[in-house]
Amino acid sequence: ACDRRDWRSVPGALAAAAGVYLCFATRTAGVVLVPCLLLSAVPRPGGVRRNAVLAVLLALLLMGAHSLVFRGAASYLDQLRSPWRALPHNLMVYTWGIRHSFFGIEGTVPGLLLLLATVALGGAGLLIRLRRGVALPEVFTLSYGLLVLLWTSDNELRLLIPLLPMWAYYVAVALQSLPGRARRLAAPALLSILLIGYAARYTVLDTSPIGDGLGNPAFAGISSYIRTETAPEAVFVFQKARLLALTTGRNVSPYHRPASGVELLHYFKSISARYVLVNREFPYDAGYLEPLLVRDPTQAHEIRVEGPFHLYALR
Repeated sequence: ACDRRDWRSVPGALAAAAGVYLCFATRTAGVVLVPCLLLSAVPRPGGVRRNAVLAVLLALLLMGAHSLVFRGAASYLDQLRSPWRALPHNLMVYTWGIRHSFFGIEGTVPGLLLLLATVALGGAGLLIRLRRGVALPEVFTLSYGLLVLLWTSDNELRLLIPLLPMWAYYVAVALQSLPGRARRLAAPALLSILLIGYAARYTVLDTSPIGDGLGNPAFAGISSYIRTETAPEAVFVFQKARLLALTTGRNVSPYHRPASGVELLHYFKSISARYVLVNREFPYDAGYLEPLLVRDPTQAHEIRVEGPFHLYALR
């Protein structure tokens, strides 16, 4: 709103600065909004946007004071270390995750083709917008996308949620640039495929009652075993990755269900996973993951059992 009104309002500039600061205070990743403010402060032919400059300075001041008082930014920004290692790993994780969880298409080839098509359309739409000039949506998309790709501690799909509407927007921009007949055919076809994928994914979601978590004695026992008997740098695979990481301090990744079990085992190797924790009360664990592990004894062997929790070491 401030940008559309050419930053004529001082209260509006103060509100913009406060909004950017609150995003940063909630999650340090909110720092990606600072480049958006900086773009708004770039001088225009009509003169310097003083109120935009004021918003930038005030936002930076508030963010700096927050970091000094709470000292939380450093721990978050530490997650940007070793980007040359995080980038290829994150690209692989997000590619598999989007294809399986967002698109809901089980087949490897169809899922990858759909992913490539939507990525190509989104990239084309972004380039079309950039040719018209750099605007706030492009600055946010590129800044946040780069931050997510370089983030090392989590590879969760929830981090991509702010990018989804932008992705859909750029796909729409690309479709609008197609010739009339192609546009009328491509848009409904793409929308139909996505809706079918979402519907297929929804039908297999686990809607059973929520079981015990931290208070489950079996889970507490297996967590204690992991803390005392495994190396601190070991990588685990578990459906509830954040929960296990919280209770054990280990690096934990969730898993997906590709059409080929070989693909999942290849993923385990790519992230250097050494252990897989199975909860037989989870339908996917009992019906898909554990049978895959026990099918070939050369791939994994069971080393610990606590109630429904079975811990496997990968060979």
